Amino acid sequence: MITTPNTNSFTCKIMGSKWAHYNLEHIHCFNINSIKKIAEITGFEILEIKPYFKILTIKYMNYIFKYNKRKFLSFIFSILEKIPILCNLQIPILAGEFLIILRKKGEII
Repeated sequence: MITTPNTNSFTCKIMGSKWAHYNLEHIHCFNINSIKKIAEITGFEILEIKPYFKILTIKYMNYIFKYNKRKFLSFIFSILEKIPILCNLQIPILAGEFLIILRKKGEII
């Protein structure tokens, strides 16, 4: 099982070079085609590929928008962050990652 940022995701396309996953801790970036190619080369078969929901808080999202200088979104989330019940509310977000389940070719689950 792998979870990794998806360079073909909607969030990557709208955030462009300011996408949160373009950072030094991610040495390589992938999309569905590159994952399929790597699986083929290494002798794995893909059982499932699906979007991966990340659980984020309003407070954390506001931090990300401020850091990436997304003024409008930061403004909105700054307001939401001041509402105590919302500040640490955990929200499932499609942040541009996907989940891949693989198995070695020929292995039985």
